[in-house]
Amino acid sequence: MKQPIQKNKHLKIMILADQKSKSLYDYYEPEKMKEIDLIISCGDLDPNYLIFFATLCHAPVLYVKGNHDARYAEKPPEGCICIEDDIFVYQGVRILGLGGSMEYIPGAPNQYTELKMRKRIWKMGWKIWKHKGFDILVTHAPAYQVNDLEDLPHRGFAVFRKLLEKYQPKFFFHGHVHANYSRNFKREDKFGNTTVVNAYEYYVVEYPLEKEKIEEKELDQSDPDNETEEISEENENSLKKLNNNYCPYENCYTNNINSNIVKNYNIPNFFVSKHLFSRNNLGYLLGNGTVGVCFDDSSRIVM
Repeated sequence: MKQPIQKNKHLKIMILADQKSKSLYDYYEPEKMKEIDLIISCGDLDPNYLIFFATLCHAPVLYVKGNHDARYAEKPPEGCICIEDDIFVYQGVRILGLGGSMEYIPGAPNQYTELKMRKRIWKMGWKIWKHKGFDILVTHAPAYQVNDLEDLPHRGFAVFRKLLEKYQPKFFFHGHVHANYSRNFKREDKFGNTTVVNAYEYYVVEYPLEKEKIEEKELDQSDPDNETEEISEENENSLKKLNNNYCPYENCYTNNINSNIVKNYNIPNFFVSKHLFSRNNLGYLLGNGTVGVCFDDSSRIVM
């Protein structure tokens, strides 16, 4: 997608979630959207609603899925860009997307336990490292104890707090908690250096372009593995028995790897420069730059 050169000092971002806006939809006027540069949906919106904006507005429409967006599987919002489990860069602004809510109906689509959400983030480790972090976190659910609610369906994810603490993005956009759910509803809040915004119905945020420059942060080469280390902290021993093989090293990061483990875990025949274990899974970095994960059922994914 060609991105127009932004001459303004700010990127005007309209965020949407959970509730259609009569002002924008039933009483649409082009003038209301004229200065909007980017539209981001934080979930739980009819796909036709997003198609409406993608059709009539010049701004790109990005989205993540909410817990009520199972219909997107059969009818995704055409003309819009799904940023689930991805980092989308627009005008130099790095936008990370993670939809869904806390799992309250076992097996329901777009619902995740805390552990499942951590695994999603761990699988994104390479993308986060490649982009040297991110500037905006877009989710459906809030972070734990950051304007969430106490009931399970509307409880936030603790791992989102860790993302905010570690990468300190400028903004965190979420939905899921409606304005009429609580008298303590907050449109904006702060978490460390991050401005947290609830996108319920719609809200316009100005992202500074000239003052906010992406810093070239010194990131350790092992950074993609940090989220995995956080997952393994839940176990007393981070090095679990894998197919009757134990990691033979005191430190999971190494320039060598046992040939039996390579065979059992179906790793390609390239030089493995780094590897680590998380529960029954083996992550590796090859000498040619390929990153992959091998699972204990001998299947693997390559990124």
